[in-house]
Amino acid sequence: MALSITSGDLVLRDDEPRVLDLKLAEALGFDQNYAIRKLITRNEAELIQYGEVFSTASKTSGSGGRPGLEYWLNEAQALLVCMFSRTGEAARGRREIVEVFMAWRRGKLGGSQRLAPVGFPEGD
Repeated sequence: MALSITSGDLVLRDDEPRVLDLKLAEALGFDQNYAIRKLITRNEAELIQYGEVFSTASKTSGSGGRPGLEYWLNEAQALLVCMFSRTGEAARGRREIVEVFMAWRRGKLGGSQRLAPVGFPEGD
């Protein structure tokens, strides 16, 4: 089975790799990917102990609507969200997060791929 999260899903923010909440929700097998944002909000006090819970305004769809917040989680925060998750795919999602972040730390992202710093707009 192909991995849901790959090194291509990581971006650097303040020299720290981060993964998008919706990508993590996909790996965890959430029925509704946006439900992960409620999980993050409910557990923000614990997540913040592992660094800033970085959020940005998400883009609206072509049909409009209000933008929401998307979360970019560091390794520890992503692992905590995996632990809080009660999905059938949680164990696989944890494994993927561990493998991808370990590959980043070890400089083994596959080929010559390297993460470039990304400047995010300031969130609320």
